[in-house]
Amino acid sequence: KKSNFQYIQKKIMISILCNSSNEYAIHCKVMLTSLFENNKQNDKEVYVFSTSMSDENIKGLELLGQRYGTKVQIIIVDSQKLQFLPIHFAYHNIACYLRLFAADLLPGINKLLYLDCDIIVNSDLKALWDIDITDYAFAATHDLTYCEPNFKKNLQLEENDTYINTGVMLINCDYWRNNNVAQKVLDYAIHNGDKMIAADQDALNATMQGSFKLFSEEWNVYPDYFYEKPNLYTNVYPILDEIRRNPKIIHFLYVKPWFNYCNHPLRYLYGKYYAIAEGKPFILKRNKESIKRDIARLKHCLLDFMGIKYYYHVYDKRFDNSFRRFC
Repeated sequence: KKSNFQYIQKKIMISILCNSSNEYAIHCKVMLTSLFENNKQNDKEVYVFSTSMSDENIKGLELLGQRYGTKVQIIIVDSQKLQFLPIHFAYHNIACYLRLFAADLLPGINKLLYLDCDIIVNSDLKALWDIDITDYAFAATHDLTYCEPNFKKNLQLEENDTYINTGVMLINCDYWRNNNVAQKVLDYAIHNGDKMIAADQDALNATMQGSFKLFSEEWNVYPDYFYEKPNLYTNVYPILDEIRRNPKIIHFLYVKPWFNYCNHPLRYLYGKYYAIAEGKPFILKRNKESIKRDIARLKHCLLDFMGIKYYYHVYDKRFDNSFRRFC
């Protein structure tokens, strides 16, 4: 006789981590809104690391979590821990190093999904979360093909070593604690700042070769995937059309979707989730802060062009030219 009992699948708990400065809190809020909207079927908990954040921004993030039945916990980390760490990348903030402290600051967590704030989550994350990283420190995707050789050379990596992007990263916290990963990475960053461009991403690549796993690029889709003639790894081309139609996680590298000169074909998604998060349409305002950013970017462009100081991807003409067929 058949049983009338129906099996009810248990929801999974996904632990999310992101770093945010006070200025990036709104972008963190938009990113989390996209995550919540596309993962209502999964239980979630969110940790936001920052060196400082206003009471207003903290309350905004906490209220966002309450709206979706998810606890969002903001953890303020003493910036003195970061004072000797190098920053060279045009868009980086010292807060990018905070994720290195995750295993120590969250002792009860075994596994984390780290997400940059310049990301839109466009899918259910269960398949990504379920990737087995038992024997690895973390999992991530390849970085860009054309920058990898330069980064390897700077970091004195071997030709066959893999350079990964850490904007989306599945972290095995137990492995980090058992192998003192954070201290190894921080020690490298402190003593090799002259070799580094991409902050802790460089340090992780330099120190953790052989200890990380690669997952599919559909979970970290760069602007390059929408170029007319993208230069990608060979394993990507068979699924390129599907990635373009249905990117699971969109990573807005280089020019951000909240800048007026951004021409990414999926920029509208930032506006969509901004409107949900804030309850009003996204309107780009030419306020003092945006003008300051534009002036800073112009300065970086000039310094880079004159060879005085190197800012990677401060301005990439391929970015502007290649999107035309998709806009």
